[in-house]
Amino acid sequence: MKQASEKNRNNGCPGEEKCNPEDFRCKTHELNDIKRTVAVLSGKGGVGKSLVTSLLGVVMRRKGYNIGILDADITGPSIPKVFGADDYRADTGEFGIYPARTHNDIKIMSINLLLEKNDFGESKAEKVAQEMDIPFLGRLPVDPDLAALCDKGEIEKFDKDYVNGCIEMLEKRLGGD
Repeated sequence: MKQASEKNRNNGCPGEEKCNPEDFRCKTHELNDIKRTVAVLSGKGGVGKSLVTSLLGVVMRRKGYNIGILDADITGPSIPKVFGADDYRADTGEFGIYPARTHNDIKIMSINLLLEKNDFGESKAEKVAQEMDIPFLGRLPVDPDLAALCDKGEIEKFDKDYVNGCIEMLEKRLGGD
């Protein structure tokens, strides 16, 4: 049994004799300075990945970390919206594309920062559910102050400790440099 699990563990690393399944590092551009990566993911949409990502980024930035957020959602990118950066654009230069920077210097990159026109708009889920005569279950009870700050693009002003336990775990697990 042990041999089978070791064999499966190495399948994801072609040509590598030793592979650590927790090590997903890949070589980036020589001018990049990425020390740690934290993925916030789910197999389901609408569960709060962007909100959690934003809160983690804000709290880590307040602790002095240099933060970059890559919004990989191409169907409804919301990271620029919660940071008040809907009208920002990524910058380009001789060496590539540079992320936009928020008010507190969090670097963000999202598909809508690359487009001339932001056509993503508001969700139509509630209207569609109503037209189909089915219950709409897409609203969760969220702190109204947090929701208001997100809607105004001011998440960096949020000051409650919702993610502090998560931050402590990340610092212990990933190291604090």
